[in-house]
Amino acid sequence: MAVFSDGLFDRLAIMLPFDGAFLAAVDPATLLYTRAFRRSMPAEASAAFISTEFSVDDVNQLRHLVRTPNLVGWLDGATQGDRMAARRYRLAMRPHGL
Repeated sequence: MAVFSDGLFDRLAIMLPFDGAFLAAVDPATLLYTRAFRRSMPAEASAAFISTEFSVDDVNQLRHLVRTPNLVGWLDGATQGDRMAARRYRLAMRPHGL
């Protein structure tokens, strides 16, 4: 899996430079995470991201994004620029310098 995730992060960085990244593979039937990948982030960041995905409603949760026409979301758009309004920012992103 390391070869897959390294290649994925390398290609992503060409299109969208980043300082740190978290990606997850999901089961399409249940939307449950099957594997998490991270680059330039501490290991505990994975647990924080997963926790915010399956906790109380928050912006940009996968179960909501799959019902949108574009299937993507961005934090500033979802919070009208108020990142602190997002649980995932407060608990997963900000503490890890993202």
